[in-house]
Amino acid sequence: MAIMLTDYCETRCTPDLHRYLKAQLGRFQNANPEKIKQLLSSFNGDWGSSIEVFWDEQRKGSISSIFNNRHLIAHGKPSTVTIGRLYPWYNDTKQVVEFVRALLFD
Repeated sequence: MAIMLTDYCETRCTPDLHRYLKAQLGRFQNANPEKIKQLLSSFNGDWGSSIEVFWDEQRKGSISSIFNNRHLIAHGKPSTVTIGRLYPWYNDTKQVVEFVRALLFD
């Protein structure tokens, strides 16, 4: 998400502003659904509204599941994630990324 927003800003901002935004976006962490919506809204309120309409509970749940399992694994806690469980989450998340890409660049 941060990489797409950095690319978006590169062609629309002055070099100084782009450098600043790139540094700020480099700090974007823990990309749960609420933080993604907040980040998009901070650039354009319509983007936050659009993502809210686009993602359903399944897509938000998939992003949250990936985030939560990543957190468990990163902190040495047990996780029950399997490739079979991860695959549908990945597909849902990929749809969200493609939707955001279209918002920014189409």
